[in-house]
Amino acid sequence: MRLTEDARRSVVFLGHLADPTDSASFRAEATGFFVRYGVLTYLVTAAHVAVGFADDPFQMRLNKLDGGAGIIHFDPTVDGMDKWFLHPDPSVDVAVLCFPYRFREGGWDHLSVAESLLLSDADLARHDVGPGDTCYAVGLFRLLQGQQRSLPIVHRGSIAAMPSDELIPLRNWRGAGNAQTRAYLVEATNLRGLSGSPVLIRPTINIIADRLVVEGKGPEAGFSRGNVAGLSAPSCDVSLLGIWSGSWDAQTDEVLSVDQGREVRVPLGLGVVVPTSRLLELLETEPVKAQRQMLLDAIQKAAVPDATPE
Repeated sequence: MRLTEDARRSVVFLGHLADPTDSASFRAEATGFFVRYGVLTYLVTAAHVAVGFADDPFQMRLNKLDGGAGIIHFDPTVDGMDKWFLHPDPSVDVAVLCFPYRFREGGWDHLSVAESLLLSDADLARHDVGPGDTCYAVGLFRLLQGQQRSLPIVHRGSIAAMPSDELIPLRNWRGAGNAQTRAYLVEATNLRGLSGSPVLIRPTINIIADRLVVEGKGPEAGFSRGNVAGLSAPSCDVSLLGIWSGSWDAQTDEVLSVDQGREVRVPLGLGVVVPTSRLLELLETEPVKAQRQMLLDAIQKAAVPDATPE
Protein backbone atom coordinates (compact mmCIF):
# COMPACT_ATOMS: atom_id res chain seq x y z
CA MET A 1 0.00 0.00 0.00
CA ARG A 2 1.26 3.45 -0.85
CA LEU A 3 1.57 6.50 1.37
CA THR A 4 -0.46 9.61 0.68
CA GLU A 5 1.32 12.77 -0.35
CA ASP A 6 0.62 14.22 3.10
CA ALA A 7 3.27 11.91 4.60
CA ARG A 8 5.95 13.58 2.47
CA ARG A 9 4.67 17.06 3.31
CA SER A 10 5.81 16.74 6.92
CA VAL A 11 9.44 16.29 5.83
CA VAL A 12 12.01 19.06 5.40
CA PHE A 13 15.69 19.10 4.52
CA LEU A 14 18.33 20.58 6.83
CA GLY A 15 21.71 21.85 5.67
CA HIS A 16 23.72 24.91 4.68
CA LEU A 17 23.96 27.45 1.90
CA ALA A 18 27.25 27.30 0.03
CA ASP A 19 26.60 30.94 -0.93
CA PRO A 20 24.60 32.89 1.71
CA THR A 21 23.17 35.15 -1.01
CA ASP A 22 21.99 32.31 -3.28
CA SER A 23 19.16 30.02 -2.12
CA ALA A 24 19.92 27.68 -5.04
CA SER A 25 23.25 26.85 -3.38
CA PHE A 26 21.51 25.01 -0.53
CA ARG A 27 23.01 21.62 0.17
CA ALA A 28 20.90 19.22 2.20
CA GLU A 29 22.75 17.21 4.84
CA ALA A 30 19.97 15.57 6.85
CA THR A 31 16.23 15.20 7.25
CA GLY A 32 13.79 16.71 9.72
CA PHE A 33 10.03 16.57 10.11
CA PHE A 34 7.29 18.36 11.99
CA VAL A 35 5.03 17.03 14.74
CA ARG A 36 2.12 18.75 16.42
CA TYR A 37 2.18 18.46 20.22
CA GLY A 38 -0.58 20.29 22.01
CA VAL A 39 -1.01 23.59 20.20
CA LEU A 40 2.64 23.90 19.22
CA THR A 41 4.69 22.49 16.35
CA TYR A 42 8.13 20.94 16.80
CA LEU A 43 10.88 20.27 14.29
CA VAL A 44 12.26 16.78 14.98
CA THR A 45 15.53 15.25 13.83
CA ALA A 46 18.28 12.97 15.07
CA ALA A 47 20.32 14.34 17.97
CA HIS A 48 23.59 13.71 16.12
CA VAL A 49 22.33 16.06 13.38
CA ALA A 50 21.56 18.80 15.92
CA VAL A 51 24.89 18.31 17.68
CA GLY A 52 26.64 18.50 14.31
CA PHE A 53 25.12 21.93 13.69
CA ALA A 54 26.09 22.99 17.24
CA ASP A 55 25.64 26.78 17.63
CA ASP A 56 26.41 27.49 13.97
CA PRO A 57 23.71 28.94 11.72
CA PHE A 58 21.95 26.42 9.49
CA GLN A 59 19.13 26.44 6.98
CA MET A 60 15.94 24.50 6.35
CA ARG A 61 14.34 24.15 2.92
CA LEU A 62 10.55 23.94 2.66
CA ASN A 63 8.36 23.59 -0.38
CA LYS A 64 5.89 26.37 -1.25
CA LEU A 65 2.20 26.13 -2.05
CA ASP A 66 2.67 28.07 -5.29
CA GLY A 67 5.59 25.92 -6.47
CA GLY A 68 9.30 26.04 -5.82
CA ALA A 69 10.90 26.07 -2.39
CA GLY A 70 12.13 28.57 0.16
CA ILE A 71 14.84 28.79 2.79
CA ILE A 72 14.37 29.48 6.50
CA HIS A 73 17.45 30.52 8.46
CA PHE A 74 18.25 29.45 12.02
CA ASP A 75 20.91 31.09 14.18
CA PRO A 76 21.04 29.89 17.81
CA THR A 77 23.43 32.71 18.74
CA VAL A 78 20.87 35.36 17.73
CA ASP A 79 17.44 33.84 18.41
CA GLY A 80 16.85 31.90 21.61
CA MET A 81 14.01 30.01 19.93
CA ASP A 82 16.51 28.37 17.57
CA LYS A 83 17.58 26.03 20.35
CA TRP A 84 17.71 22.26 20.08
CA PHE A 85 16.62 20.12 23.01
CA LEU A 86 18.20 16.67 23.34
CA HIS A 87 16.92 13.63 25.18
CA PRO A 88 18.56 13.44 28.64
CA ASP A 89 19.63 9.86 27.93
CA PRO A 90 22.81 10.18 25.81
CA SER A 91 22.05 6.90 24.02
CA VAL A 92 18.78 8.29 22.57
CA ASP A 93 19.38 9.91 19.19
CA VAL A 94 16.53 12.43 18.98
CA ALA A 95 16.28 16.23 19.20
CA VAL A 96 13.47 18.79 18.92
CA LEU A 97 13.26 22.50 18.17
CA CYS A 98 10.05 24.45 18.75
CA PHE A 99 8.65 25.99 15.57
CA PRO A 100 5.58 28.03 16.63
CA TYR A 101 4.68 29.34 13.19
CA ARG A 102 1.80 28.57 10.87
CA PHE A 103 2.63 26.96 7.54
CA ARG A 104 -0.38 27.62 5.34
CA GLU A 105 -0.62 31.30 6.24
CA GLY A 106 3.04 31.64 5.30
CA GLY A 107 2.55 29.96 1.92
CA TRP A 108 4.43 26.78 2.84
CA ASP A 109 3.28 23.42 1.48
CA HIS A 110 3.87 21.57 4.72
CA LEU A 111 1.91 19.63 7.32
CA SER A 112 2.68 18.25 10.76
CA VAL A 113 2.35 14.72 12.11
CA ALA A 114 -0.65 14.88 14.46
CA GLU A 115 -0.17 14.09 18.14
CA SER A 116 -2.70 11.27 17.79
CA LEU A 117 -0.29 9.51 15.40
CA LEU A 118 2.60 9.41 17.90
CA LEU A 119 2.72 5.78 19.04
CA SER A 120 3.28 5.28 22.76
CA ASP A 121 4.30 1.90 24.18
CA ALA A 122 0.64 1.30 25.07
CA ASP A 123 -0.36 2.03 21.47
CA LEU A 124 2.19 -0.48 20.21
CA ALA A 125 0.72 -3.19 22.42
CA ARG A 126 -2.85 -2.31 21.43
CA HIS A 127 -2.02 -2.46 17.70
CA ASP A 128 0.11 -5.59 18.20
CA VAL A 129 3.03 -4.01 16.30
CA GLY A 130 5.84 -6.48 15.70
CA PRO A 131 8.46 -7.85 13.29
CA GLY A 132 7.26 -8.00 9.71
CA ASP A 133 4.93 -4.99 9.94
CA THR A 134 5.25 -2.68 6.94
CA CYS A 135 6.95 0.64 7.55
CA TYR A 136 8.23 3.59 5.53
CA ALA A 137 11.19 5.93 6.04
CA VAL A 138 10.59 9.27 4.31
CA GLY A 139 13.57 11.54 3.83
CA LEU A 140 16.58 12.78 1.96
CA PHE A 141 18.23 10.79 -0.81
CA ARG A 142 21.48 12.73 -1.07
CA LEU A 143 22.04 11.89 -4.74
CA LEU A 144 18.72 13.52 -5.67
CA GLN A 145 17.63 16.24 -3.25
CA GLY A 146 15.59 18.13 -5.86
CA GLN A 147 16.42 21.33 -7.72
CA GLN A 148 13.22 23.41 -7.79
CA ARG A 149 11.57 21.70 -4.81
CA SER A 150 12.70 19.39 -2.05
CA LEU A 151 12.16 15.78 -3.07
CA PRO A 152 11.63 13.47 -0.09
CA ILE A 153 12.06 9.82 -1.05
CA VAL A 154 9.92 7.03 0.41
CA HIS A 155 11.85 3.90 1.44
CA ARG A 156 9.60 0.92 2.11
CA GLY A 157 10.58 -1.90 4.42
CA SER A 158 9.56 -3.78 7.52
CA ILE A 159 10.40 -4.09 11.18
CA ALA A 160 13.26 -6.55 11.54
CA ALA A 161 13.55 -6.45 15.35
CA MET A 162 11.75 -4.75 18.20
CA PRO A 163 13.45 -2.80 21.00
CA SER A 164 14.49 -5.20 23.74
CA ASP A 165 17.02 -5.67 26.52
CA GLU A 166 19.54 -6.58 23.80
CA LEU A 167 21.18 -3.26 22.98
CA ILE A 168 22.06 -2.38 19.40
CA PRO A 169 25.62 -1.17 18.68
CA LEU A 170 25.96 2.06 16.72
CA ARG A 171 28.43 4.83 16.04
CA ASN A 172 29.13 6.97 19.09
CA TRP A 173 28.19 10.42 17.79
CA ARG A 174 28.96 12.02 21.17
CA GLY A 175 32.65 11.10 21.18
CA ALA A 176 35.12 8.25 21.30
CA GLY A 177 34.35 4.70 22.36
CA ASN A 178 31.49 2.35 21.65
CA ALA A 179 27.80 3.20 21.94
CA GLN A 180 24.69 1.10 22.31
CA THR A 181 21.01 1.92 22.23
CA ARG A 182 17.61 0.33 22.66
CA ALA A 183 15.86 0.77 19.31
CA TYR A 184 14.11 -0.86 16.39
CA LEU A 185 15.95 -2.44 13.52
CA VAL A 186 14.14 -1.70 10.26
CA GLU A 187 14.99 -3.46 7.03
CA ALA A 188 14.99 -0.97 4.16
CA THR A 189 17.34 0.04 1.37
CA ASN A 190 18.96 3.30 2.36
CA LEU A 191 21.90 5.62 2.05
CA ARG A 192 23.19 8.45 4.21
CA GLY A 193 20.86 11.41 4.49
CA LEU A 194 17.93 9.63 6.12
CA SER A 195 19.12 10.61 9.61
CA GLY A 196 16.24 12.35 11.34
CA SER A 197 13.58 10.98 8.98
CA PRO A 198 10.14 9.94 10.22
CA VAL A 199 9.55 6.19 10.11
CA LEU A 200 5.86 5.47 9.65
CA ILE A 201 4.21 2.17 10.50
CA ARG A 202 1.16 0.48 9.02
CA PRO A 203 0.17 -2.14 11.63
CA THR A 204 -0.88 -5.56 10.39
CA ILE A 205 -4.48 -6.69 10.76
CA ASN A 206 -4.77 -10.45 11.34
CA ILE A 207 -7.76 -11.79 9.43
CA ILE A 208 -7.03 -15.43 10.26
CA ALA A 209 -4.57 -15.90 13.08
CA ASP A 210 -1.58 -18.12 12.39
CA ARG A 211 -1.51 -20.89 14.97
CA LEU A 212 1.43 -23.16 15.63
CA VAL A 213 0.98 -26.52 17.34
CA VAL A 214 3.59 -28.89 18.72
CA GLU A 215 3.13 -32.53 17.84
CA GLY A 216 3.49 -34.71 20.88
CA LYS A 217 3.19 -38.17 19.38
CA GLY A 218 4.58 -40.25 16.57
CA PRO A 219 7.56 -39.50 14.29
CA GLU A 220 6.78 -35.75 14.29
CA ALA A 221 7.08 -35.42 18.07
CA GLY A 222 8.75 -32.16 19.01
CA PHE A 223 8.17 -30.53 15.65
CA SER A 224 5.94 -27.50 15.12
CA ARG A 225 3.75 -26.98 12.12
CA GLY A 226 1.15 -24.44 10.98
CA ASN A 227 -2.31 -25.62 11.93
CA VAL A 228 -4.16 -22.78 10.13
CA ALA A 229 -2.63 -20.66 7.40
CA GLY A 230 -2.25 -17.05 8.52
CA LEU A 231 -4.01 -14.38 6.50
CA SER A 232 -3.25 -10.75 7.20
CA ALA A 233 -3.25 -7.34 5.58
CA PRO A 234 -1.68 -3.97 6.38
CA SER A 235 -3.90 -1.45 8.10
CA CYS A 236 -5.03 1.71 6.32
CA ASP A 237 -3.91 3.75 9.33
CA VAL A 238 -0.37 5.11 9.39
CA SER A 239 1.34 6.20 12.62
CA LEU A 240 4.80 7.35 13.66
CA LEU A 241 6.94 4.37 14.67
CA GLY A 242 10.08 6.39 15.35
CA ILE A 243 12.97 8.50 14.10
CA TRP A 244 15.65 7.13 11.79
CA SER A 245 18.96 7.35 13.63
CA GLY A 246 21.26 5.88 11.00
CA SER A 247 22.08 2.98 8.74
CA TRP A 248 23.60 -0.04 10.38
CA ASP A 249 26.79 -0.44 8.42
CA ALA A 250 29.98 -2.49 8.34
CA GLN A 251 33.46 -2.29 6.96
CA THR A 252 34.00 -3.24 3.34
CA ASP A 253 35.67 -6.48 2.38
CA GLU A 254 39.42 -6.72 1.85
CA VAL A 255 39.33 -5.98 -1.90
CA LEU A 256 37.21 -2.85 -1.49
CA SER A 257 39.31 -1.77 1.47
CA VAL A 258 42.43 -1.78 -0.70
CA ASP A 259 40.65 0.18 -3.43
CA GLN A 260 38.56 2.60 -1.34
CA GLY A 261 40.39 2.73 1.98
CA ARG A 262 39.92 0.81 5.20
CA GLU A 263 37.70 3.47 6.77
CA VAL A 264 34.99 3.04 4.12
CA ARG A 265 31.78 1.50 5.44
CA VAL A 266 28.77 0.21 3.55
CA PRO A 267 25.09 0.02 4.59
CA LEU A 268 23.70 -3.41 5.35
CA GLY A 269 20.08 -2.64 4.48
CA LEU A 270 19.15 -2.20 8.14
CA GLY A 271 18.42 1.04 9.95
CA VAL A 272 18.41 1.91 13.65
CA VAL A 273 15.14 3.64 14.55
CA VAL A 274 14.53 5.51 17.81
CA PRO A 275 11.05 4.64 19.20
CA THR A 276 8.43 7.39 19.22
CA SER A 277 8.05 6.82 22.96
CA ARG A 278 11.48 8.41 23.44
CA LEU A 279 10.33 11.47 21.48
CA LEU A 280 7.32 11.72 23.78
CA GLU A 281 9.67 11.51 26.79
CA LEU A 282 11.75 14.37 25.39
CA LEU A 283 8.68 16.54 24.83
CA GLU A 284 7.79 16.10 28.49
CA THR A 285 11.21 16.97 29.94
CA GLU A 286 11.33 20.04 32.16
CA PRO A 287 13.31 22.31 29.78
CA VAL A 288 10.93 21.61 26.88
CA LYS A 289 7.86 22.03 29.10
CA ALA A 290 9.19 25.32 30.49
CA GLN A 291 9.67 26.75 27.00
CA ARG A 292 6.25 25.48 25.95
CA GLN A 293 4.58 27.15 28.94
CA MET A 294 6.39 30.41 28.20
CA LEU A 295 5.10 30.35 24.62
CA LEU A 296 1.57 29.43 25.68
CA ASP A 297 1.54 32.32 28.16
CA ALA A 298 2.72 34.68 25.41
CA ILE A 299 0.03 33.39 23.02
CA GLN A 300 -2.69 33.79 25.65
CA LYS A 301 -1.53 37.29 26.53
CA ALA A 302 -1.55 38.30 22.85
CA ALA A 303 -5.11 37.02 22.50
CA VAL A 304 -6.44 39.22 25.33
CA PRO A 305 -7.32 42.77 24.21
CA ASP A 306 -5.40 45.53 25.93
CA ALA A 307 -7.90 47.26 28.28
CA THR A 308 -5.39 49.79 29.61
CA PRO A 309 -6.93 53.34 29.48
CA GLU A 310 -5.20 55.72 27.12
